[in-house]
Amino acid sequence: MFTEFFCGIGGLSSCMPPHTNALSIDINQNALQIHSLNFAHSRICKAIESLSAEEAQKVPRDFWWMSPPCQPHTRRGKQKDLEDPRSAGLMNMVRLIVEVRPTHVGLENVPEFRSSLSRQHLIEALNQTGYTISERLLCPTELGSLNRRKRYYLLASQHALPDWEATTTATRVLPELEDNIDWTVYRLPNQIANQYESAIHCVEAEAWLAGQSQTACFTAAYGRSPVFSGSFLKHGNQIRRFTPREILWQLGFPKTYQIPDWPPERLWPLIGNSLSLHAVNYLLRHLPLGAS
Repeated sequence: MFTEFFCGIGGLSSCMPPHTNALSIDINQNALQIHSLNFAHSRICKAIESLSAEEAQKVPRDFWWMSPPCQPHTRRGKQKDLEDPRSAGLMNMVRLIVEVRPTHVGLENVPEFRSSLSRQHLIEALNQTGYTISERLLCPTELGSLNRRKRYYLLASQHALPDWEATTTATRVLPELEDNIDWTVYRLPNQIANQYESAIHCVEAEAWLAGQSQTACFTAAYGRSPVFSGSFLKHGNQIRRFTPREILWQLGFPKTYQIPDWPPERLWPLIGNSLSLHAVNYLLRHLPLGAS
């Protein structure tokens, strides 16, 4: 039984066994609409910072997973940490962990979170309540993925946790592309391509499909900002953006994962805020989920 806080489109839910007793919580109605297409369990549209201890006592608490906003910590943001209003949800979760004491806790955030006051508060609370803690930075390229998405991960448990397994790239996760895409929708205008030629990251289609190059981390700004938000695909002299489905596949989502027929500009931010399932599956192998 698990609860996925800040669930987005359901990165953790995609890694858990189907029909698990679960609950997912987020304030983003678009994300929850996509979530409902893929998972049968319950969802709540609610701001995490407004969740009370009484409410938290009623949610599944074998495993609490959190993917709180990264903007208070990311290099492209103002790095206001606890002074950023978007940190309020995580600080409420710290309080709720102390009061409710779920059996296991997991968290994902950007690497800069590791040196934040937010992390310090979380670690102090977990230590005070007797949790065993494991932390690490992990990029899915260490697991054979061709998409770079280095993140900070934390596992905490009321039971012992094993040492981190050695990672391996022996099994390469080769990419795929969608057929018959509309180039008028995804092609990067020549003016933008020329203006940001030295700043945008492109991968040659043939080399990338052969597993010889990696794409950069896709973010919620993909489609709005041409730089530092993800890679572009180069077919000869043509450059285009990746489709939402192609990004989902790079993150490890299965082909059966459903998305609505929305414009890509509406889907890219939701997918860019999601998780690498390659990394989450690796983490879950270290969690004694059968223990209570």
